[in-house]
Amino acid sequence: MDSAPPGMIASKRLLFQPLEAITGAADVDQRCRSVAKMLSDERAVLHLPSLRQTSGWSLEQARSRFAQRQAAQLEGKARNFDVYLQDTNDFVGIAGYRQLTTSETCKVGEFGLIVQGDHHRKGLGYEIAETLLTHGFSSLGLDSVFLITDRANKGMCALSDKLGMTEDTTIALPAAMTDPIAYSITKMAWAARAEAV
Repeated sequence: MDSAPPGMIASKRLLFQPLEAITGAADVDQRCRSVAKMLSDERAVLHLPSLRQTSGWSLEQARSRFAQRQAAQLEGKARNFDVYLQDTNDFVGIAGYRQLTTSETCKVGEFGLIVQGDHHRKGLGYEIAETLLTHGFSSLGLDSVFLITDRANKGMCALSDKLGMTEDTTIALPAAMTDPIAYSITKMAWAARAEAV
């Protein structure tokens, strides 16, 4: 990975800013405007029924979501990032572990990402996922990572396959999705994949 400012993660083209690093009122406001715009774009939320809203997202709704996500992060229950292009500092999307669960035997993260419609089909989803799966296993100490998507989300299904994730029928699926599917990968499988590349 490339070098990044303190507290941030960098990949070849992207910077990942953790939510707890967004503190100033102007920074929070700018971030929430970017997220509200993204979540109001049908291309970004096409396969995310719980986030689709007929009138789009208001700034207040984005602020509320940010406060909830930041609180979960500060409690150690999540690890989420805003993602920016390194060369232009353009907002790309949000990604990370919306839920971190620790049991007696393992630590598991539920991964997710949302990319702005203008940044689709540029390979950024793969770069985001690969960077954050590596971060999850190496820095967060995760034993396993899973994600849930809709089978109609062909892009996310193909991305999961490309990452070496496999369908996981042991994960409870949400009723809000039309035809949900879960994928997962273990730390050991991720390490084997990295060695093979």
